[in-house]
Amino acid sequence: MPLHGPPNFDCRCGIYGVATSDLARPYLTSRAEHAGRPVQRVFGRVRLWGRAVEGEWGWRAAFGYPEHLYVPKHRRLGMPFRVSDARIAEALSVYGVPVEIIEV
Repeated sequence: MPLHGPPNFDCRCGIYGVATSDLARPYLTSRAEHAGRPVQRVFGRVRLWGRAVEGEWGWRAAFGYPEHLYVPKHRRLGMPFRVSDARIAEALSVYGVPVEIIEV
């Protein structure tokens, strides 16, 4: 597939934003893998800009930056991770925004 700028209708690229926090729940509770390993998902409030497309649940944009990040305690969902929630939250501190570990 040729390179293109995000977001593109024929691809899932881009920074996602949903209209309400309830719409994020399926994203947080579904199992995600990359190269056969579980993926730790985080969510938060984000500012989107640049080219954007609107979907049924929210938006997908070319650019985004977090305002506030939340690290769900995925262990409660039966998803084992080798990296602790605290280490993930610490790594996210590079964004310079509040980061919280929360129950899902």
